[in-house]
Formats: sequence, C-alpha cells, structure tokens
Amino acid sequence: MTHSGFLSRRLFSEIDRLRNDPDLKMCFYFEDNENYDSRIINGHISPRSFPYKYGSFKVKIILPMEYPLRMPGIEFLTPIYHLQIKSRDNKFFGLCCDGCEDWRPTTTLSQLIKTVVSRTNQTDATAISKPKNLGAYQHYVRDKDDYWKTVMNMIEKHACRRTDEPIISLKFMTKRIIRKQIGYDSEKINQLSLSISLQQYLQIPFDPN
Repeated sequence: MTHSGFLSRRLFSEIDRLRNDPDLKMCFYFEDNENYDSRIINGHISPRSFPYKYGSFKVKIILPMEYPLRMPGIEFLTPIYHLQIKSRDNKFFGLCCDGCEDWRPTTTLSQLIKTVVSRTNQTDATAISKPKNLGAYQHYVRDKDDYWKTVMNMIEKHACRRTDEPIISLKFMTKRIIRKQIGYDSEKINQLSLSISLQQYLQIPFDPN
C-alpha cells in the first residue's frame, strides 16, 4: 500500500471517530467542511471548567504534509483568553500547535482533541508550570480579579452556544438578556433603577455554580 493510500485510510478512520466517538462528543462537536479540504478539520470544543463551560469554542485542526510524523496544529477561531492558549496576529493557538511532548505518529486526533480540552479545563495558574500565554499569566499574577473579569467578558461576547447547553435558571437567562441589551456596559448597569444587590449580580457575567 502506498503512503498516500495509507494516509487516506487513516484520515477516513480518524474522521469517523471524530463523528461517532461517544466520549469525544461530550467535549467536541465535529463540523462538516463544506469546502472540503482533507487537511483542515473544523469543530467546537466544550470545556467543563468554570467559566469556560458557558460557551463552546470553534477550532481548526491543520494537518501538515508530514502528518502523522509531525503533529497537527490547532488554531482557535473563537477569541479566547486562557493561560494555555496564546495569541499571535489576532489568532489564537492551542497548546499543541508548536510541539507537544506527548505526540506520537500513533496518536489519534481524538486523543489530541481530548488533550486540548483537558488543558483548557486547567484554569488554576498555580497548577500550570509552563503557561503558553505569558501575557495572560502576568495579568493573572498582577491582578487576579481583573484577569477573570477579562476572561468572562471575552466568553460572554465571543463564545459560541453549546450543543449540550444545560437548562439555565430564569434568573440567569434574564441577566444574559439585560447585559446584552446594554452592551455589557458596567456604567449602564449602575444607572439602572435596581437594588444594589441586583446591580452587583448583573455585574458578574456568569453564575459560579
């Protein structure tokens, strides 16, 4: 069998797994590529950690010509602020795009995606020995509260809806609607004729539980 024939069979098997793996479906939604390019795979990852669990994030998996000897690149198409995801030229890149110590030619795309989701779920800066986004890490060290405010504002404004979005409370749904209508403007929230406790509730984009 030629190398191209082997590669075609492997890609067919990999894409079938991306579509049908029940475990992967819990954290990744495969998106069919209308302008089909066998070396570009699109989908959405759905983290489970707070506050990233409130959205999904579109990613593009780019298979190099040397695949599977060389690992794929992962580009986040949805803006995201995360210690493990770096930004360059207004593009956001996953932790594995510049090399990953765990990559082997036998590593499947499903395993790679699960690794990316797992590390996206890592939000505790003290548990991350080598943050990929040094700017975000310095922001976290300098002002932890402002860091999380930036994270949540970006999720609220840019994240996609989840396909597994849980039923949310009427109170939280109302907060989402109000914040969107006033353009997520904190000053406008303070001008609303509401009690101080309700104003404070509206200032926080997401409920912690």
